[in-house]
Amino acid sequence: MNIGIHLLSGMVRFQRSSTDAGIVGSCWSAPLAKLGTARAEAMSGSTSRAKEAYAKFLERWKGADAEIPALQQAKGEAAKFH
Repeated sequence: MNIGIHLLSGMVRFQRSSTDAGIVGSCWSAPLAKLGTARAEAMSGSTSRAKEAYAKFLERWKGADAEIPALQQAKGEAAKFH
């Protein structure tokens, strides 16, 4: 199977999940969908879009407990783009 097709499919699903209020609305999973988008963009080599998606995720979670593993990982991943 072509990994590019799977990556593109994943990016589309994460983007849809992070923007469609009917799917996640104010659910806790909405920011995680944004993190998934950031990771998919990074894997695809789209650094500017990855940087933007990481920034949106970190902005939404700026008041979160700093010990949350997903937040710690995202900060480390995002630092690669600054």
